[in-house]
Amino acid sequence: MAQDSDVPAIVAQLTNGSGVDLVCDTTPYVFEPILDAIKAVRSNGRIVLSGLKDSRLMDGFPIDVLMMKQITMVGVLASAHWATQQAIRVIESGRLPLGLMHTHSLPIDQVEHAIKALAGEIPGERALHVSILGQG
Repeated sequence: MAQDSDVPAIVAQLTNGSGVDLVCDTTPYVFEPILDAIKAVRSNGRIVLSGLKDSRLMDGFPIDVLMMKQITMVGVLASAHWATQQAIRVIESGRLPLGLMHTHSLPIDQVEHAIKALAGEIPGERALHVSILGQG
């Protein structure tokens, strides 16, 4: 699991020390993934924050590292509470065969393939919903 791993070290190893272009943090309530993102993203990279933190303040935010690496950090909100409630109602109703939307289940070592499939970059392969499975 990610919390048991040194994510920035793994990213550095996989990218030969250059870091990644983009990190998306979707984890709610915790700040460690943000610190990992700042370490793992390359200079001039981007971090997208979409995991709400319950209005808590983050102690020890490394603003100097953010500025020195010239990282762009942006917060996004995927949907309003009303929209989420409506989606839950549709799912719970069972009226729609939503399982048909799931097209791929791939192991974590094929995450690049998953991203390319979702982006339409793999000829003959159409992906709509992809699940990334942990290592066995």
